[in-house]
Amino acid sequence: MTSGYRVWAEVFDSDGVVIGTVPSLASASVTKVLDGVGSVKITTPGTDKAALTLLTYEARVRVYVEQNGQVREIGRGIVRKPLTTDTSNGSTFAVDCPDELTEFKDISALLGRTYGAETPVALGSVVEALVGLVDGWTADVESGVYDNLVSLRLDGASIMKGLQTLAESYGLHLRQAVGSKTLEFGAFGEDTGLVILKTEHGSIRLHGNDDLALIENLQITGTSEHVVNRIYPVGGGEGLAAINLANSTRTSPYAIQSVAAPDGRTLRYIETGARPVREEVRRYKITPIANSAAAKVVADDALYDAAAEDLARSSVVQETYRVVLTKVRRNIQPGDTVHLTFKGVVTPVKESAPFVYRDVDGDFTVLEVSEDFSPNGAKTSLVISNVDRQMMTIEEEIIRSISDVESQQFEVKTFPYVFNDSWTDTIMALDSFGNFKTAVFTVPIPDVVTDVLKVLMRIRTLPMDSGSALRGEIGGGSHNFFSALYFAANSGFYPHQMTVEINGVDRTGALSGPWGVYTGAVDVEVDITDYIVNASGGLYQDHTIEFNCADQGVATNVRVYQFGSVIPSPITSTTSRGRVQISIMILGVAQAIQTT
Repeated sequence: MTSGYRVWAEVFDSDGVVIGTVPSLASASVTKVLDGVGSVKITTPGTDKAALTLLTYEARVRVYVEQNGQVREIGRGIVRKPLTTDTSNGSTFAVDCPDELTEFKDISALLGRTYGAETPVALGSVVEALVGLVDGWTADVESGVYDNLVSLRLDGASIMKGLQTLAESYGLHLRQAVGSKTLEFGAFGEDTGLVILKTEHGSIRLHGNDDLALIENLQITGTSEHVVNRIYPVGGGEGLAAINLANSTRTSPYAIQSVAAPDGRTLRYIETGARPVREEVRRYKITPIANSAAAKVVADDALYDAAAEDLARSSVVQETYRVVLTKVRRNIQPGDTVHLTFKGVVTPVKESAPFVYRDVDGDFTVLEVSEDFSPNGAKTSLVISNVDRQMMTIEEEIIRSISDVESQQFEVKTFPYVFNDSWTDTIMALDSFGNFKTAVFTVPIPDVVTDVLKVLMRIRTLPMDSGSALRGEIGGGSHNFFSALYFAANSGFYPHQMTVEINGVDRTGALSGPWGVYTGAVDVEVDITDYIVNASGGLYQDHTIEFNCADQGVATNVRVYQFGSVIPSPITSTTSRGRVQISIMILGVAQAIQTT
């Protein structure tokens, strides 16, 4: 190992108890990644008994470096791939470790783990609860975002996936703190004060300044000119069952706007206002995590937040650089900010790509930090970007897509369903004797339903039937006899000028009523969606539908006995009576979750 620094490792068991030290490493390479799991790679001679004995499967490793009399921890990992290799130059023992954050990938959130189903809860409390599921870890959530309100449901995902989902949805980040099992969660962006310079002739003064780092090599690793300045967010669910900001209460930083889709549905979108418009429909795996009006607002607000963070980054041309530095003597964390000053030709990562000229003088977010210590010297390599989001390669996109497909079997999805039912009741207008009857129906909407998209009601009227009656006949001669026959008969009258109240509010005029005359039947279909979905008291209740009808009297001659004599008197009798039959068709949305 080149003089000027020393690298060694301390080894612990899975309970965090020290089991020994590997006093000298042939080489060490530590990579830390923003929002993900990094790696620790170390090598020793194949004859190093301490390394062979201590660095066994699942051992915990902490790597330290001493430079200029200062000792600092550069990384932690868990041994997963110990390997001895024999070459012509001798044997080498190499250990490949994911960093300690991999413990969050090893623990599952199981099924139905829910936070803030009905009322959003503090983001910090959710992060602390998730981190607390992994032994030995604590959470450090930035105070500026701790009280942000969020909701989250996890089904079959790892704790790491849950934390990454929270971070991605709200434009935040996660990483491990230096030197402890603490997961840091927040916006980050702390200015390290480090200035990265390209210089042809470094002076002694520059080499003694720890706030300056010198560029050995600068490569452009990616440029995304696929700018999107308008997003149509679509949440979880199939077809019309997908959520789309309809219930969102958000108004900032982008106003929610809408346009009619080709099939007539309403599409909602957010945009930066830049022109020309570059638009995309984007899907986010966000659904209501309970069946209630409050849960739908929570879900649509979460959808807005995720889309707004996505839009803020997608509307900017992203450039990412890998810069190799020769003079770094401090800890740099993913998520920190550094200042890059560079003017000249930038080397492309791929040999087939063209060289490009760049004049750069600005702040960049650190996406990845790699420190390498070998016999050839010490180097620090940073991946930095003008946008605080990883730019994925095609291979990484494919892996992510496969992961998403595999996770769908655990996701709670909304799907359309259709409900049909019919009810019949009798109705009669007020008659001369003060008798009347309304037809009353109840349409229940229970909380097994996530949402209702359409409610159609077919109204039909039928005449009143007599039920059963007794008919008597008397024979002639000296013998009287009685014959009883049971029969049913329909009246010739129908309800006249029917009106309707839905949940106690007269909706007759709005639905183009009243309907019917006493001499004819009614058969109409009306759309009552708005009166059910936006009913006073909310969607989840027993909705009442009540019909009344107007009087339509006719005069009839009825024999009336008064004081022993018959008085022919015309009596007015209502003919506005009959039966009302309604058929309700509900197109709704449901999801396979346990209701409260």
